Formats: sequence, structure tokens, C-alpha cells
Amino acid sequence: MITVQNLKKDFFVPEILPGPFGTIRSLLSRKGKTVTAVDDISFQIDQGEFVGYIGPNGAGKSTTI
Repeated sequence: MITVQNLKKDFFVPEILPGPFGTIRSLLSRKGKTVTAVDDISFQIDQGEFVGYIGPNGAGKSTTI
């Protein structure tokens, strides 16, 4: 059995500045934003069950699995 309760996953996306100096500054800076990929997902898969997992690109399918 697989049980998932209240799964949440956030990613930090760094701000990338233009140009060669901007690239260097981006590597040294922690500026950016947090993006929530999955928020409050719960499910249970019992032994012997087959599950199909569908959704649009960027919906968090791979992140959930």
C-alpha cells in the first residue's frame, strides 16, 4: 500500500539577470521567488490497484510521484 498525506513541494527559482555580468551576479545572489509545485495532495493506492495519472504539462505529476 502507498499512502500520501498532505504532500507539498516548493522550489526556489533564482532571478537571472541579463548579460555576462548579470550571470555572475545571479550566481552570487539569492534573489528569486518560491514556486509551489504541489500543494496539499493526499491519496492511497492499495496493493494490486492500477493507477493512471494524467494532467497538463507543468501540473506537478512527476513531482508528486
